[in-house]
Amino acid sequence: MKYALLAKRYIKAFSNCFDSVNDRCEQLELLSKVVAKIVKDPDTISLLQDPTILLSKKMKVLHLYLPKGNQLLANFLSLLVTKGRFFLLHDMQMELEAMIYDLKNQVSAVAFSSTSLRDSDKSAIVSYLKGYFKKDVDLKTVVDESILAGVRVESNNVVFDATLDNSLQNLKLAFQ
Repeated sequence: MKYALLAKRYIKAFSNCFDSVNDRCEQLELLSKVVAKIVKDPDTISLLQDPTILLSKKMKVLHLYLPKGNQLLANFLSLLVTKGRFFLLHDMQMELEAMIYDLKNQVSAVAFSSTSLRDSDKSAIVSYLKGYFKKDVDLKTVVDESILAGVRVESNNVVFDATLDNSLQNLKLAFQ
């Protein structure tokens, strides 16, 4: 998170190379996939950041991860390697996801519950979040067995906690 602002600037510069929102979204999703592949391999990261490795060797390794024919993406990642900014990849992953959701006018949300949610519950959560954020909602559900009952939804640093534990805590505070 230390370099999040710098990572965001690089991503914005890359996305500004495209005119239409669809092209931006498509290219950012492609960049996100490539970055995810590279980040999964710690040996590649260490090789690309190692100052003793020749730049030509780094470029060959980098091109193994790139799709054929996408010169802008290749140039962008080559710039990061050349300038020694490849350490930004971890921060770029987070920023890419946020920027893609912004371009699609969506918000990501995670619902934690003790059991899997029914479709009616999911649609109720989605409709509430749509009204709250005024955006489409990409809802992911997670079964958390530490929750006794209810649901907790996290999205954009906002937490909606309707769990039994939270209700009991509020009741306890009310009687103190």
